[in-house]
Amino acid sequence: MQPVHNPVIARVNVDGPSVRLRHWRGTRTVLLWLAACLVLPLWVAACGGSDSSAPATPIATTIGAAGGTVNGPDASQVIIPAGALTADTAIAIAKPSTTTPSFPPPNITAAGVAYEFTPHGTTFAQPVTIRVPFDPTLVPAGVTPKLYHGLSDGTYVEVPGTTVDGNFLVGNVTSFSPFGPGYPTPTSPTGNALLFSELSDQCARESLSGNVWCWGDQGDIAYGTGLTVGTDTVNPNYVTVFSEPTALPPKSLTSIVGGNGWVCGLDVVDTWCMGGPGSYVTNASGNTAAPPRQWMKIVLPTGVVLTNLVGGGYFACGIGAANSPDQTTVGQVYCWGNNLRGYLGRGNLADGNVVLPITSIYKYATMAAGANFACAARVGTGEVDCWGENAWGQLAAHSLGAFDMSSTPIPRNLTVDPRQGALMAADSNACGLKTDGTAYCWGDNFYGQWASGTAGTGNAGQNYRDPGLVPGFTFKSIWPGQTMCGIASDNLTYCWGEATDGSLGNGLDRTADGKQTTPVAVSGGFLFASMSNLQYGGKCARTPGNEVYCWGSNRFYNLGLDSATPAISNVPVHIKNTYLTRQVLP
Repeated sequence: MQPVHNPVIARVNVDGPSVRLRHWRGTRTVLLWLAACLVLPLWVAACGGSDSSAPATPIATTIGAAGGTVNGPDASQVIIPAGALTADTAIAIAKPSTTTPSFPPPNITAAGVAYEFTPHGTTFAQPVTIRVPFDPTLVPAGVTPKLYHGLSDGTYVEVPGTTVDGNFLVGNVTSFSPFGPGYPTPTSPTGNALLFSELSDQCARESLSGNVWCWGDQGDIAYGTGLTVGTDTVNPNYVTVFSEPTALPPKSLTSIVGGNGWVCGLDVVDTWCMGGPGSYVTNASGNTAAPPRQWMKIVLPTGVVLTNLVGGGYFACGIGAANSPDQTTVGQVYCWGNNLRGYLGRGNLADGNVVLPITSIYKYATMAAGANFACAARVGTGEVDCWGENAWGQLAAHSLGAFDMSSTPIPRNLTVDPRQGALMAADSNACGLKTDGTAYCWGDNFYGQWASGTAGTGNAGQNYRDPGLVPGFTFKSIWPGQTMCGIASDNLTYCWGEATDGSLGNGLDRTADGKQTTPVAVSGGFLFASMSNLQYGGKCARTPGNEVYCWGSNRFYNLGLDSATPAISNVPVHIKNTYLTRQVLP
C-alpha cells in the first residue's frame, strides 16, 4: 500500500523556547514550512500555537487543611501553611492583562504587573506567604518597592511587612485579591498632597513640598473657611472644622507640631506658627492680634535655631539646634505661650509672649509635651526632668503641695534612650523608651494607661508613682494619651487605655467599662511608622509609604472622611487621595 502524502503531517511540541519534531513525512513544502516556523519571531503563532505574551488560563491546585504550595506565572507563588484552610479549595495564580481593581492606581507607581490570586475573598485562618516578581529597572535608586493588594472599594493598600528577596516581593496576607508591586507615587512640590511624612494633632506635612494640611476641629485655623457644625457640648462655642484634609497657605517646613487650634513648624533656620490670638503661641511673633491662616515667624533669641519642636495645649517648646549660630544655646530648652500651670518652666506663671529658656542648668537631647506639662531627657545620661501640671502624677511620685505643680524642672526618676522620639507625651501621660526597647509610662491611669492590668477610679492620688514598665513588650516607638499605642518589636501596633468610640482600633466599639488595662493589637496587621492623637479619642497613623489611616471618634469630622458618618471607626480607615485634592485655602 502506498503511503499517503498529507499536506501537513508534522507534529510540533512546544516546550518553552525549544521545538521538537516527533514525527514527520512529507514533501519539500513541509520542510520549508517547518523552517519558517523555526526562524520567524512569531513562530508559535505561525505554527498554530498561541502568543506566549498572552495571559494563560491558570491551572488550579486543590489545597486542603494540610496546606501546600501553589506556583504561578513568572515564579509567582503562594505558600499555605497547615491549618490556614479548613476545606479543600482550588487555588490558582494568573497574570491577567487587566485586574479589578485596576493596577496601578494614581497614588502608586507600578514596578511590574499585578497577579490575581484566586478565589477572591478567600480568608485564611492564619497568614499565607505570597511571592510576586517585580522589575528592578522600574524602581528608582534609593526606593524600596512594596507589595499592594486590591480592596473591594477600588483602592490598593500596602501589604504590611513586605520584604524584598532578589527580584521578588514577599508578604504575609490573610485573604486573596490582586497583588501588585510598586511604590508611592511622588507628589509634586507645588501640587495637591497625596502622601504625608509627619503627623501632629490632625495636621500633616506633605512628603515633598513640606506644606501642611489639617482636618477636623482646628479652631482659629479653620475659622471663616471651614464648616460650622453647631455647638460643642463640652465647650458651648460654635466649632469650625475642616471636613476633609485641607491645605493651609503654602510654607515648606521640615517638621510640624500642633496644639489646640494652632500649628507650628520649622524650616532650616526659622520657626513659624499659625493660629489666632487665643492660641497664645503666635503671640511670640510680636503680633498679638495674629490673623488666622497666616504663618507668623516666631521671634527667637539672637543666635538660636530650634529643633525637636513640641506642643502642649496652648504652649510650645523646642531645643537649641546644633546649627545655632550661638553654640552656647545648643541643647537648651526654650518655651513660649500660655503659662497657667508653669508650662514654660521659667519659675513663674507669667504668660510668655517672648521665647525664653527654661530654668535649668542642664542641656537636653530630646523632649516631649502633654496637654499641660513637658519633659526633657538630659544630654549624655538620658535622665528625665519634667515641669508643669502634676495633678495626675505627670511630674512626681507624690503630690507637690496645694497647687500640685512645678514651674521649674524636677527629676522624674527615669533614664531613657536620649534619641529623639524616645520620650513621648500627650494629655496627662508620658512614656520613655530604654535602649533595649522596654517602655516605662506614668501619669493618669483612669483608663488603665499604665498597662499594669488595673485601672484607677478617678482618685488623683492613685496616679502618683514612679514610671512603670509596660510588661510583656518591647517597642520601637510609643504614643501616649488617654488611649496609648505603641509599635512593638514585632512591627505590629498595640493599644490600651481608653476603650470607647473604637479608640483601640481592634474592631471593638468599646469594652464593658470603657477601659483596657493591657495592650491589644490594632486590626489589619498594618506596619505604621508614626502616629498622632485625635482630639476626641483615637489615633491617626502613617505607614512607611506615607499613607494615613485613622480610627476612633469621628466627632467634628476628625477622621478626615469628608462625612460626619460613621460616627466612629473601630478599625483603621484610609484617608484616600481623593479627599486630599479638593480644598486648598487661599
